[in-house]
Amino acid sequence: MISNRIRHSNNNLRNKSLNAQNILTFLNLKCRLKLLIDNTWVTNLAQFVVDSVKTNAIRFTMDMQLSLERFNIDGHYAMDGVVANLFPLYGSGDY
Repeated sequence: MISNRIRHSNNNLRNKSLNAQNILTFLNLKCRLKLLIDNTWVTNLAQFVVDSVKTNAIRFTMDMQLSLERFNIDGHYAMDGVVANLFPLYGSGDY
């Protein structure tokens, strides 16, 4: 569970039920981090440009290269953890 210093720093998170679907946990010897990502909106993702298409009729395969000129990702995050067992890493806000 994300610590109280993050959950209570934003009223939107205070009453939010935290479940495995919206919390990412990173654990290894040098880093321990819990990250909540919520209310994420991705826009302009369908506005891509097809740069190249290669097909192989014998293998029934197709390789495509696409590029995105501009797309936006907006949402809210809250995180709590420690890096290198020395540096606390915590905060919340919009991205």
